[in-house]
Amino acid sequence: MSEDNSTIHVPADQEGPAELQIEQETLDALKRLADYLERMNYADYVMLTQKPRKLLVSGFLYGVARGLGYAVGFTIIGALLIWLINQLNVLNLPVIGDFIAELLVYIQDVQSM
Repeated sequence: MSEDNSTIHVPADQEGPAELQIEQETLDALKRLADYLERMNYADYVMLTQKPRKLLVSGFLYGVARGLGYAVGFTIIGALLIWLINQLNVLNLPVIGDFIAELLVYIQDVQSM
């Protein structure tokens, strides 16, 4: 919409004045609302809700991707944690050295199962 479209033309056969002035604030608010709805892809969302099968498929794929992300992330963090514990064991820290040694023995026992 261009800025000069601030009037609405009413046909002469209807009641009321020939032209109605729209307040500039209202016009700006409508433009902001239209931009906001366009940026958030509201039309795509409405189309998606009208097609339940597509909604189910996209929800399923989202769940699979999220589950894989959790699994990969947990694996990487777990491997880093085990590596860190091994590095702490090499340092032979007096306070937690025995605890780390027992923990590593337990982890090796579980891995050998």
